[in-house]
Amino acid sequence: MAVPGPAETVAVVSERLWLTYLPGGLVRTGGDGGTARFASAAGGFVEARVTRGAAALDWARFRGGIAVRDARPTAVRGRPAVAGRHPQGGRMIAWLERPDTGVSIRVSESLGGELLALAASIRAAVGD
Repeated sequence: MAVPGPAETVAVVSERLWLTYLPGGLVRTGGDGGTARFASAAGGFVEARVTRGAAALDWARFRGGIAVRDARPTAVRGRPAVAGRHPQGGRMIAWLERPDTGVSIRVSESLGGELLALAASIRAAVGD
């Protein structure tokens, strides 16, 4: 697993949430206010999504709205999380960053080994 380094570029996911680590060779290819997609010429991708509001009020509600195949419980910075396969391909991890803010990250199979480093790199503004 790659360890985020000081030379890595900050990758904005939403107005108040960002990745402090992004594997080399990826550039932003799309997204909106709550989703960011990064891809490489080789076909690898990272998609980070922020869910706010009633769907993310608590872990049970947020977890109930996320489809994860071969789901296994885990943690992201001490918060309950679930990891497994995304129904449309690739690997994913999802957790409740705080009440009212859920995060999910999906990666291509080729970047599966980077999934936990990406999740650990998420940062949110204080008071967000």
